[in-house]
Amino acid sequence: MTMEQPALEGADKTTLGVTEAGRIILEQIMERDDLFNTEAAAFKAVIALAWSLELQVSEVPLPIRTKWAVGGTMSDLVDLVGWYCQSDRPVELANRLADAGLAQVADAIAVGASIDRIFAVQTVNL
Repeated sequence: MTMEQPALEGADKTTLGVTEAGRIILEQIMERDDLFNTEAAAFKAVIALAWSLELQVSEVPLPIRTKWAVGGTMSDLVDLVGWYCQSDRPVELANRLADAGLAQVADAIAVGASIDRIFAVQTVNL
């Protein structure tokens, strides 16, 4: 599966983050404190949501507020985005995917969906 991605020019970003609107939605996701242990985990989940729903990403640069450096716990995400989307700007693309996923969550909440339902949370007993 390939995703349509906007033409990204110039050097890739060095930080991951969210827009102001995305920050508010991320906080709402984190209020459900038994779903994700960290905001970084929720950020990764909204990117997975964007992929699974094949959401279109923004064509214009986003006003991102930095939350994470590319290294450390987020390096696996950047590597995955670069590989999966065959992007030479995986950090920028990850930010745009997260923004699309967060917007989807906001739309779903607006019509009454629960966070569990949005992420299709299921309990599995092993």
